Amino acid sequence: MGVSFHLFLRTSLALVTCCFALATYGQAAQISEEQLTAVLPQAERFSTKQGEPPVYVGYASSAQDAEIVGYAFETTDFEPQEIGYSAPIEVLVGIDLEGELAGIEILFYRESYKSIRGDFLNSERFPNQFAGKSVADGFRVGRDIDGVSRATISSWAVSRGIRNSAREVASAYLGEAAIFANASVEDQALSLLAPLLGGANRRWAGKALACFARRWLADRVDCCVYGQREARRNACRERRLFTRGTRG
Repeated sequence: MGVSFHLFLRTSLALVTCCFALATYGQAAQISEEQLTAVLPQAERFSTKQGEPPVYVGYASSAQDAEIVGYAFETTDFEPQEIGYSAPIEVLVGIDLEGELAGIEILFYRESYKSIRGDFLNSERFPNQFAGKSVADGFRVGRDIDGVSRATISSWAVSRGIRNSAREVASAYLGEAAIFANASVEDQALSLLAPLLGGANRRWAGKALACFARRWLADRVDCCVYGQREARRNACRERRLFTRGTRG
């Protein structure tokens, strides 16, 4: 009887703790003016969170008629949320009017790896590499993003969360041109297919399109090389014929 009661009590406490954690997730701190300035340094004044999707509008000065210079937003305001090893990872992102990231700040995350390595996602190398990237970039860990060693799942969650939310903000406030201006054929296709695909289907489509893009590029290179070779051969034939004609 005593063992059963203690087991019941421990289970109840665990459930209460879990519910409390879920209810308060993402409420670790309010976004401060300093944090907004850190991710969008060209702005001197920010609005409250507004719009759909929700953003903090950055203005060039404190004047009421100041020009907009960019937007800041939290990745966890966008669905579907990218899950790290344990839970969603909250990131504050700044984007300018050209569709380039001005900076990011990882606000909050719960990963069991923190007990071993501390605040490993906020190491200087990982978050600093996002500034200057275009929303058209792939944000692929191991390709154009260097992930955190032994934290691949968390690195991918941060990268995908930033990419997907940044593209949604760019599409809503800057127009589709901001996404496709410097995008590769593969990234353009993935962006167009994203609303129709999800989970494993999106990953499969990405691999299929990447394979197609590589083969298409290889074919174009082969055609170009073949054309250059044929041009050289034709030029040699013409020179030989010309030489024979002059000798005759």
